[in-house]
Amino acid sequence: MVPQANWPEGHQEKTVDFVNSLDRRSDLNVTKQNWATGIIIAVKT
Repeated sequence: MVPQANWPEGHQEKTVDFVNSLDRRSDLNVTKQNWATGIIIAVKT
């Protein structure tokens, strides 16, 4: 997800932690799209 100027302080760190937690899950297939502000598609396997 692309950082936004209007995000409150500390939100970037929360976003990074969330995306990393999705990546670590073995029961998800995660695809990150660099479109607009960023899209993550996750499918449970």
